[in-house]
Formats: sequence, structure tokens, C-alpha cells
Amino acid sequence: MYKEVDIENYWYMQCWPLKIQECVTAGKNIINEKNDHFSAKLETEKETFIKQIVLYQEQFEKIKLFTNVAEAQDIYYEASQLHE
Repeated sequence: MYKEVDIENYWYMQCWPLKIQECVTAGKNIINEKNDHFSAKLETEKETFIKQIVLYQEQFEKIKLFTNVAEAQDIYYEASQLHE
């Protein structure tokens, strides 16, 4: 009726769902760990970004209010610092 090889393969394949589930669970754990690390890094960069935006806005307001040519050197210096 059934060959011995078929029966052995059947019993061997019985453990596949468990191994697949282990791999899926391990993959989900790795993804969650990487996601947490990325979120923490993003939050740190967010604070730095907000500080930079405030600085840029302040400098831009100074540039918009620029009217005195004698102060051009100071405005240029501050604007060039933004680029760096």
C-alpha cells in the first residue's frame, strides 16, 4: 500500500510546521527589535532636527530684516554658518 519511504517522509514533514513557526517567531522578534531601535534613533534625530529648524528660522528672520549694508559681513558670516 504505502512505501516505507513515504511513511518516513510523512513523519519527517510532521515537524515542519513547528520549525516554520519558530522561524516566523524569531523573524518577528528581530523585526520588533530593529523597529524599536529605529524608533529610538528617529526620536533622537527628531530633537536635533527641531533645534536646527529653530536656529534656521531665527537666522532667516535676521536675513529678512536686513537693511543695513554695513552689517552685510555679519549677516554673511551667520548665513554661511548655517550651511556648515
